[in-house]
Amino acid sequence: MINVLILPHAIPHKKLKARTLEISKELSKDQIFKIFYLERGLMRDDLLYGIKNGFKKSIVYRQIDKIIFIRIPYIPALIEPLLTYNRGIIKKIIKDLNIHLIINNFSHSFSISPSNKYVYIYDYVDDYASFHKNIFIKILMNNFIKKEVKKADFLPVGTTALGERSKRKKWKARYMWFI
Repeated sequence: MINVLILPHAIPHKKLKARTLEISKELSKDQIFKIFYLERGLMRDDLLYGIKNGFKKSIVYRQIDKIIFIRIPYIPALIEPLLTYNRGIIKKIIKDLNIHLIINNFSHSFSISPSNKYVYIYDYVDDYASFHKNIFIKILMNNFIKKEVKKADFLPVGTTALGERSKRKKWKARYMWFI
């Protein structure tokens, strides 16, 4: 059994299909994959969940079909020590669930520690930094993405333009492909 942890950036709703959720559904059809999907609410809801739980490292699981959804008290962040707190929660999940593959689609909050115990895919699906008007957030987000790409074993990109952008910025993972 291959345990897969998926960290989505987008919150799926009626008008938006989240790429990571669609990947989860497809992988869950195969008996060799066990999917753990980080369930997200709106940023304020995730923050309130953390406050309500005292930011304890409490993890809640619920299963729908073959996908196990995880709710955690994380802090939306682009700077240390907040990233360190979130990284600690993810490390606990990786250890407790014996994760073999991580697909991270976040442009903030979840920085993954390099390890030879799992394969790390940073899914660069959209240029989230360009959506922000605040120049400091743009800079921090671009720096976050650059660091994650460098640690990744694989870098799928959502469009040719994103692939070209990552090449121009010299953001390189071991392997890059377009899907």
